[in-house]
Amino acid sequence: TQGIEIINKDQPIATLTNEREFSLVATVSVGRNVGILSALPTELEKVGDIAVDADFNPIKRVAFEIFDNGASETLEVFVKTNGTIEPLAAVTKALEYFCEQISVFVSLRVPSNGKTGDALLDSNIDPILLKPIDDLELTVRSSNCLRAENIKYLGDLVQYSESQLMK
Repeated sequence: TQGIEIINKDQPIATLTNEREFSLVATVSVGRNVGILSALPTELEKVGDIAVDADFNPIKRVAFEIFDNGASETLEVFVKTNGTIEPLAAVTKALEYFCEQISVFVSLRVPSNGKTGDALLDSNIDPILLKPIDDLELTVRSSNCLRAENIKYLGDLVQYSESQLMK
């Protein structure tokens, strides 16, 4: 059992009707999500083997809440695991899987620092929208009003309607 740790030692694996010796040979594999029996190669099935569906998911519960901060939104994620993975590592891995899945539809570019969470979408974003508000020659009052609404870039500003800006 070198390199293998039993996480749930209370999980029953067999019921013995009388006292006798019990031995078990198990095949353990790395995976994600769920392994379904029908997907296993038939050569693994031998007389005496008991194949079971596998659940590789260490995540017990996930919840999220989105907070509106005026010009931006904040995403708060709650992750509960079975202890085999830290919640931050689970979220990071989930982002990697998400990027892998969504790459079928869009081209993702990962920055040179290799952090998947910072992945940017390759798209036709106009660079002018990334221009900081501070780089514009605005009056002090206009600049302060935008700062108060947490508007930092032109891209933030164009998301507001004229009536919202006049408030």
